Amino acid sequence: MTNLKNERQGAFTSSFKKGRLKYGVYPMKNGKADPKRRITINSYAFYKMLGSSVQWDGKKFTNLKGRIGAILGYSSVGELKKRGFLVDDGATTSINNLNKLLARRFYVITDHPKKIDFTIKNNHKYKNIVKLEPPFVMKPYYLMFSHQFIKKHPDLANKIWDKMAKIRESKIMQKIHDKYYALPDKLIKK
Repeated sequence: MTNLKNERQGAFTSSFKKGRLKYGVYPMKNGKADPKRRITINSYAFYKMLGSSVQWDGKKFTNLKGRIGAILGYSSVGELKKRGFLVDDGATTSINNLNKLLARRFYVITDHPKKIDFTIKNNHKYKNIVKLEPPFVMKPYYLMFSHQFIKKHPDLANKIWDKMAKIRESKIMQKIHDKYYALPDKLIKK
């Protein structure tokens, strides 16, 4: 997590963690992050090679050998470890993990399905990679503002969070999502 101690005014797509409150402020209601003022809901899904015997029932795996491939710094890593899964979070990009899955270095990887599904659909190289259902975890993501920004502009921050609720499901947002996921993986910083 980027340190928001006056170095940045905010951070996009931050999942809520109490420990992150020392870095910035989320839209809150009754002492909790307000999901109505989120940017989006994102999930983490598992992916395997077509024909693999690995199965996922929403709680546990069948026929999983080795570690699950994950992206360094993603919140899924802590959640996977908390649930007792072995994780290799040495990858820095989604493409890196997809290639490791193709090379059979992992039986399963986890990532954001919007990104991976788009990549699989638009790149023939990954046609034999399939998503396991249900998603591993689903949670809201927020625009988090620095403490300094909130101190100087509390009304503006609240107006921005409120506006997000209105535009989140719009057609223009779908176009923006599509454009974002179409970018080459090396250009996308997470």
